[in-house]
Amino acid sequence: MFIAFGNPLLNYIFHGLHRQIFVPNRFSIFFIFLLITIIYDLIMNRSEELKKKPVIFFYIWELIIGVLFILSAKKFLSFPTIISLVFIVLYAVLLTVYKFKKDKKGISKIIALTFVLELLITAFNFTRYTIYSTHINRELDSYTNASIMCERNNVKADHARTEYLSAEANNSMILNTESISFFSSSINQENLDMMAYFGADVPLITNNVHYKLTNPISDIFLNVKYNLTNKYMKQSDTYSYMKEIDNINNLSLYENPYNVGFGFLIRNDSELINMNNDLSNGKTYNSYVELQNDFSNKLVGEDLYELIEFETDPEKIQNDPHVSYVMSDYSNYEEGNPNAYVTTVIAIGDELKGEFYLDFGILTHLASKDSDKQEPIYIKFKADQYDSYAGCSFYLAKLNEDTLQKIHDKLSDSVLYNIYDEDDDINATIDASGDGLIYVSLPYKDAFTVKVDGKEVKTQSLFKGIGIPVTAGTHQICISYRIAGLDISIWVSIAFLLFFIGFTICTTIYKKRKQNKSDEDTSENISDIN
Repeated sequence: MFIAFGNPLLNYIFHGLHRQIFVPNRFSIFFIFLLITIIYDLIMNRSEELKKKPVIFFYIWELIIGVLFILSAKKFLSFPTIISLVFIVLYAVLLTVYKFKKDKKGISKIIALTFVLELLITAFNFTRYTIYSTHINRELDSYTNASIMCERNNVKADHARTEYLSAEANNSMILNTESISFFSSSINQENLDMMAYFGADVPLITNNVHYKLTNPISDIFLNVKYNLTNKYMKQSDTYSYMKEIDNINNLSLYENPYNVGFGFLIRNDSELINMNNDLSNGKTYNSYVELQNDFSNKLVGEDLYELIEFETDPEKIQNDPHVSYVMSDYSNYEEGNPNAYVTTVIAIGDELKGEFYLDFGILTHLASKDSDKQEPIYIKFKADQYDSYAGCSFYLAKLNEDTLQKIHDKLSDSVLYNIYDEDDDINATIDASGDGLIYVSLPYKDAFTVKVDGKEVKTQSLFKGIGIPVTAGTHQICISYRIAGLDISIWVSIAFLLFFIGFTICTTIYKKRKQNKSDEDTSENISDIN
């Protein structure tokens, strides 16, 4: 198993000559079951003497595989490759011993135990090391150093989230951090809705979200506190306002100074409560910039963004460096062609400086500009990406960092602290400055149960997160998570287990009675003969 699925070369073959992210990956269990069955049959139905042709074929196959592994080691050198070579040699040695040893039982047991050992190593290492052995092995040292920085800065404290700004989306599993980015087939709609609420790029149906740099309000409500950057990677720059707190070689860890925390109070006298109700009742905005400016005005009375108008006069676009504009090149676009693309250029006028965000159906960070030159930024949309954003207008917005500071200060008035986990519970304390709802940066869903000062309370959706009602004063909060349908699943499992035990007992009794009756009939027949 490990040889077949732990190395990218054979892994590719056994997934039907597809990349592992495609459909055959879902059916690996059937390949594995088939191979285990074959091995089982070979062990249970082995003959004492091996025929010459199968032995020769085995050695030729071992030689071919060994050579392929050695040749591919330059590109795919990894822990699975090394382990695979070890097992190839080990099986060849065991077969040779089996061929010439008179006592076959002992060596047969060793071969079976070796196979079990291979399965155990596969189970222990497959998830982590097959990731390293394919597209991430080139970043092995980076991940090691990133893990060191994350651990010594305790980035998981208070359920803070860390985004590694790299080409891969599933970094948190390797770094042992919490993250918005993920690759998971078990994600549900509540999680996706929460991530997309303030403009993150989240498809309607997906099992893969790559958060990257989005926008400051989204970061606050999703508790994104840290960014990891790699100067050797493209598009690995963070916001200019982030504070570097650690670095190793090409990696840097940045902290968000505007992070509010895992949960914070929104008072009943705040207009944000009404805004949440309006959004829940279907109110819409023309853009995420408009939505977040409304949010900012209701909270601190100021716009968070300054909208930059795009110039449409071709002559000014051509000759005036002060203007900002957007232009798209459709020469390489063909509807239905998966290899087609559209190149869009966003130019920021020479007099503008600061943090700039682009709104085109999502609200994402575009650039940090501190130069006195007009800066064109090129975005290459693949055909499917362009089609998904079709009909969305482009908006260019400049962040007002002073307003962001005011938003941070306002939301930081009453926050959750003394946060700790206990089994499936998250416990915390809050000093509420007034009556209101505690926003918690977890998706609102029925699986969560919340107690305030030991008494269960009814929660509600608050900006797609969990809204916990509290009165003014100090409160102890306990958030429990229980998987939907878990109780039913446990009882169904117990019922089938009892049925299996009962069936086994009844079958055993029936066989014994049948055998006893057969013995009695045999005895009677013998007596009759006598």
